[in-house]
Amino acid sequence: MDAPQERRQYPRVKVKIPVELHLSAGSPQHTSIDEISLCGCYIETMMGYSQGLAWSVDASVKALVTTRVGDDGPTDALGKNLR
Repeated sequence: MDAPQERRQYPRVKVKIPVELHLSAGSPQHTSIDEISLCGCYIETMMGYSQGLAWSVDASVKALVTTRVGDDGPTDALGKNLR
């Protein structure tokens, strides 16, 4: 039997990014993004949710980034809080 054809436009990358899910009612759920791509992500949850349910996600990413722009040399930046 042939494997199903991949339909995603962009490949997903395995990650562990802590997130807080906020539903319209109730306490926030602490979980993580397990896969991410340019057009979507997979968030691990303790239970399934109905299709079309409105919720928001708060993610915090802490990283030390070294960049080089032109001939100014490297610049270090500490990044945090992705919304």
